Amino acid sequence: MKQLREKKGLMSKDLITLSIFTLLYSICLFLVAGISGMIPIGFIFHAAIASIPCGIIYFYLRAKVPKKGSIMVQTLIFALIYFMVGNPVSVPIAIILGGLIAEVISASGNYMSFWKNTLGYCAVIVLTWLGFMFNMIFQKDYYMTYAVERGSSGAYVEQLINVANGPLFFVALGVTIIAAVLGALLGRKVLKKHFVKAGMV
Repeated sequence: MKQLREKKGLMSKDLITLSIFTLLYSICLFLVAGISGMIPIGFIFHAAIASIPCGIIYFYLRAKVPKKGSIMVQTLIFALIYFMVGNPVSVPIAIILGGLIAEVISASGNYMSFWKNTLGYCAVIVLTWLGFMFNMIFQKDYYMTYAVERGSSGAYVEQLINVANGPLFFVALGVTIIAAVLGALLGRKVLKKHFVKAGMV
């Protein structure tokens, strides 16, 4: 069955499924970022918070569409959404890079290995987060102008940049990785029937 599924490759119904659930995945991240980002420290940890509920969506797609190219299609859609809503170009680039890494890792387990899919998920979440952090760390003036033009106060952005360039960066990085793993485990628990049906181990 698995070989037949791989030979067929991505079909139109797979692309529809990937599109719909990637949109839900993006909305989940948007909502968490908007709520947690009300304070600077909250935004630094928004990827960690979002990675737990988003893990359910990500692993639903791994169980539903365990095919070559599925992760790249998902992350390309995700990157396009983030680009269209006006995020810095570093964010969609980081998302695509994370998707490429996740695709390679998951492919090494024939898209059936839960732990390899988990490593891939960590790559997507962490690289997405680093896409945001990149500007705060390496392009401070650009990010200040960008954020203020989008409605944030100068004081808020300055505090956000200071937090991103302090020791909390490393704390947030570690917490994001741990939270992504927890999100994967939650996804496996919630989607147990789908995992069994897909033959994922």
